[in-house]
Amino acid sequence: MSLLDYASAEGDSYHHQRHRHLRSMREDAVLREAWGCYARQVYFKGLQSGQSVLEVGAGFGNNLLGIQKEAEVLALEPARSAREYIQSLGFQTAAALEEITPQRRFDFILLRHVLEHVPEPYALLKTLQAYLKPQGRLIVVVPAESPGLKPKADDTDHHLYSWNLRTLRNLMESAGCGDVRVRFNALNGRKFFLPLYRLCGPAAYGFALNCLGKIRRHFEIIAVAGRRT
Repeated sequence: MSLLDYASAEGDSYHHQRHRHLRSMREDAVLREAWGCYARQVYFKGLQSGQSVLEVGAGFGNNLLGIQKEAEVLALEPARSAREYIQSLGFQTAAALEEITPQRRFDFILLRHVLEHVPEPYALLKTLQAYLKPQGRLIVVVPAESPGLKPKADDTDHHLYSWNLRTLRNLMESAGCGDVRVRFNALNGRKFFLPLYRLCGPAAYGFALNCLGKIRRHFEIIAVAGRRT
């Protein structure tokens, strides 16, 4: 399997073929709203009004919808079609880190299911430290994959790496991150529980996603870190 170029037509093809469930949010306003609220609760804890957020590998921007009205948001997405869609939602975008002025700093930087696609994850984490404010938080979310996965010649995930709680923490600390905290997050059924979201709101929706994720053993790892002082 060759290395996928997310800034080329390959990147557009990857998003449209592999992430059909994310594209479905474009046609379902309630699903977009529900997931935006969930991402706000889980990935942006402690976010205050007016703070700045950078998402690296933002895809179709779904993780940012719940904070759009309260934060200053920049979505970095190399795939052209996904980036143009994010722009249509009203977000400021960039195609690469090099487009962001070196003097700009963020309160939150999110990478959700991105680091496992990056050829040099250590180098990226090291670079992102420079974009954090002194009290800023770096949130890294990666899939918790089974150690029994077998090689596939036509693997659509294009994952280059996987981690456990210990090794992800080791990697981030080695890259200069401080106060690294890691945990599992269980989630499953984002469309299935939409009726519950409509009836009971975001808290009940998030609780249901977590319960079903534990039953089906569908986990991700969330690591939160700051700048090393």
